Amino acid sequence: MNLLFWCKKIASRLFLTLIFAWLVLAAAIPFSACTPWLLGGVLLLLAFGGFAGQTILSRLSRMYPQLTTDGLSAPCYLVAVAGSGFQRHSNRVPESWFGDNFIIRLTEAGRVAELLQSTGICFRLCISMPEHPELHAEKLLGLQAFFARFGIPTDNVQIVDTALDSENEMDAFSQYGLPVIIVSNSWHVPRLLLLAGFLHYPAIAAPAGQLFAMPRMHGFSGLLPTAGNLQLLECGLHELAGMFLAFWTYRALPRARSRSNHSHET
Repeated sequence: MNLLFWCKKIASRLFLTLIFAWLVLAAAIPFSACTPWLLGGVLLLLAFGGFAGQTILSRLSRMYPQLTTDGLSAPCYLVAVAGSGFQRHSNRVPESWFGDNFIIRLTEAGRVAELLQSTGICFRLCISMPEHPELHAEKLLGLQAFFARFGIPTDNVQIVDTALDSENEMDAFSQYGLPVIIVSNSWHVPRLLLLAGFLHYPAIAAPAGQLFAMPRMHGFSGLLPTAGNLQLLECGLHELAGMFLAFWTYRALPRARSRSNHSHET
């Protein structure tokens, strides 16, 4: 794991609502004169954070429709699943080691693969699972058992367990030389498709999971903070931060460098 990866991981922690609120409250100790303003900011964050998070996720989750075979003209596709969660547990079969979000993504990947198979379109399944690379055989066994329920041959299932982040995943998927069908949660797919566009990889969205409804305030009760609301805000901010980072890395920064080089030449 390189330094850049860990820097991005540490920076992403700042978008966790509770950590941000804790930092703001901690700032009230050396800056006592600003304490009322800092406390007011935390109260506003807790009150409207869930509303903002649900709004963000609602818009992200509705950017792409559920995948069908309409418009799929290539003879073969790579059904690529973004990694989400895998943890080994004793006394559990490998297919029970998947996280809840990962099961949602795997189920959609199984539906897409079954759809392609029923229409005679060639496909390969590639799943990103960076956790515990030493358990490659166990992970593969669990995935094969999971997709067997969809009638997917075991030879069609492969694993990428060296990708540390979304950019690494897209690089790994592109090595297959096939048009990629990206499977992930509906709110996560827009960031992956944006990244694929910047990297010039042909990709098709296959959003998984439920859509988020636009939030509605129900009087004072709608302002009461809950753990679920804070998680929505954290998820939404994390996705927006990832999209901003992709835009900055592949669009804004190269333009700035190009202008700088041009100014030096002139």
